[in-house]
Amino acid sequence: MVYLKIFYQQIILLIIVTYSLSSCKSMRQSYYIEKKFLLAKVKDTQLIQNKMPYNVSLTKFSSTSYHSSGGSHTSKWNSIDIYIDDTINNNRFSIDDRHAVFQFLKGNKYGIQYENEFKRRKTNQKIHRYTSLGTMAMGIFLLSKSGGDKGSPSIQEVRIGNTGGYLFTAGFLNWIGGGFGRALIRRPVPMKAMYAYYFGPLPKRVPRITKAERKEILKLFKSF
Repeated sequence: MVYLKIFYQQIILLIIVTYSLSSCKSMRQSYYIEKKFLLAKVKDTQLIQNKMPYNVSLTKFSSTSYHSSGGSHTSKWNSIDIYIDDTINNNRFSIDDRHAVFQFLKGNKYGIQYENEFKRRKTNQKIHRYTSLGTMAMGIFLLSKSGGDKGSPSIQEVRIGNTGGYLFTAGFLNWIGGGFGRALIRRPVPMKAMYAYYFGPLPKRVPRITKAERKEILKLFKSF
């Protein structure tokens, strides 16, 4: 029973680490792609040669919270959105809008490549979701067979109940982790397709944004 407990703990830890790494990688890719588009916009405010024009929209938010003592605190933050101006189909869409992106790149080699990648990721995440639900269902079934409601359970029934508990916990954590990670992991795929359309394939190892590039981006922010 101790070995079984350790096994399920290791499975849960592996799931958490895997989704954390995947989510971090996806966030780094999204961040780099957005900054690449912003830098290109700073250097060429019209359009990239032979490509559809795009524009950058800055949305400013603020919220005020009040303390029990009567004081207030206002928080401000910005949101950058990058929109493609599809002049052929008279459409405007964000670079992370997968439906519009893949429609725009229909027939393009990068569009096909990344649409297939998106479908693979979605299929894998469906398998992950149903596997988690199946594990939880198995855990509930074993818990129902533990005999806890029929007086004092036997040693075997206790083991079955413990196994069911571990299965349910592992399935539940796996399901929750997948839910948090799904959007983050899928979001950069259409962005990578648009990046490839404008700049070529995304590097396997995402480079860092330099200080000089950050200064250029700050200039763009100040221009709004």
